[in-house]
Amino acid sequence: MKTLATLTMMTLMAVTAGANNVPLGDIVTHAQAVRQEAEQLSTQLKAKQTNRESLEKGMAALEERIGKLKELVASTESAGPQLTPAQKEAWEKMKMKVDLLSVFANNKKEMMASGDIAKNRSFLKAHADGIAKRAAMLEQTASRM
Repeated sequence: MKTLATLTMMTLMAVTAGANNVPLGDIVTHAQAVRQEAEQLSTQLKAKQTNRESLEKGMAALEERIGKLKELVASTESAGPQLTPAQKEAWEKMKMKVDLLSVFANNKKEMMASGDIAKNRSFLKAHADGIAKRAAMLEQTASRM
């Protein structure tokens, strides 16, 4: 029994030591904030009379958070963290999810700038839902690492 407990503890320490170079807590925090802001935008877009100024402020905050996620990923990548093969695979998935968030945010911003929000409301809501879903997936991936 002691051997199993010792083995489990050593495994946990080895996995944690490899992930210590990666600011996972910051990535999870920013992913949660992106998800929450996207959910708020989606809620705002449910209403028939949507306030354009409020949406633009929410979109700016969302873009700022996504930019911060990209910065965290880039700075961590440049630091060359020591990762196990499984962690490397999870890291690549995290990078891809951050890139997807950026693409969704850019598409949403272009839609908002292209014309009438009321006309594009359902598409904008779908993009906000997509951003929230991808942020939740990023959050889960980072939490598992």
